[in-house]
Amino acid sequence: MTQAVVYKQLQDAITGLNNSNISELEKDLPDLQASAGAALSDAGQYTTISINNLSSALNTIKLLSSDASADDTQKAVVGLSSALDNLVKSSGLTDLASTIDSATPQIQNSSASANYVSSDWANFNNSYNYAVSVLNNPVASADQISNAKAQLEKSATLLSKNSRQIIVSQLNDAISGGNALLSACSGSAFDPSTTGVLKSAVNSASVALASALTSPDILKSDSSAIISGISQLKTTFEVTSNKLDSLINGAVKITGNGLTQDSFNSLTTTLNQAINTRYSITDLQSLKDTGNNLRLAIWSTVPTNSNLNQLKKQFKICNWGCH
Repeated sequence: MTQAVVYKQLQDAITGLNNSNISELEKDLPDLQASAGAALSDAGQYTTISINNLSSALNTIKLLSSDASADDTQKAVVGLSSALDNLVKSSGLTDLASTIDSATPQIQNSSASANYVSSDWANFNNSYNYAVSVLNNPVASADQISNAKAQLEKSATLLSKNSRQIIVSQLNDAISGGNALLSACSGSAFDPSTTGVLKSAVNSASVALASALTSPDILKSDSSAIISGISQLKTTFEVTSNKLDSLINGAVKITGNGLTQDSFNSLTTTLNQAINTRYSITDLQSLKDTGNNLRLAIWSTVPTNSNLNQLKKQFKICNWGCH
């Protein structure tokens, strides 16, 4: 299981690199450009602002040079995709009124807000009020009418995707996933020093989930806390490697000034061995032993005279992780 976790992390890293590659980014361009072209050929169906934004995003793509960087390409592709997602179809007052009518029962239900994340409900409520104000405005522009309808529909869709029922299901999945990771390899897949946050998050979420009075805001926050705890998990190998890195980085900063030649030579030899072990050996116990040896070599150095205060400053720069 531990090897599987490490393998997954490696594959995720490789995927991330591939996704930032220019050829990977350009893979979706033909479809995006075709969709943009189709929308522009029928521009009358959309609001002026949204169709202008799409035209601008498409022009940015066309102006990319052949040697454009991955970052510039990515920004242009994301910009075109976003402009397509944010196209607003032209609507009339009848369409707006119909959308408002569909949302009204939910707005008038005094207990409905308790079933949603407060920010989502506030967005829905604000979009509804704006739509009503536009509907009642005799001089509202065509774009205002279309945007009001689109905003209300979008906020209603977002609300439906974040209902209490869905949030509870997501939290149950998060708890199950967290417990599965904590119990992997009989609880030894990850170093104990890195599991505390996840354990606390899972316990807190379980308590919150047991109460019907817990708000969707808290439930969603608990899901985020579990995800954060999962991201902090490290295998014992990772932790041991990090501790050895810390010792090595500290040891290389120690100079021979104020130390006896023999003790400094011994430290140098042990340091070189540690560096070689760190990058050539993957055995966990060897890394632990190497860290302990290097720590001992550091503290076994002998001052030549009264340079103790200076030596203390040198040693302080080493963040001793191996205890």
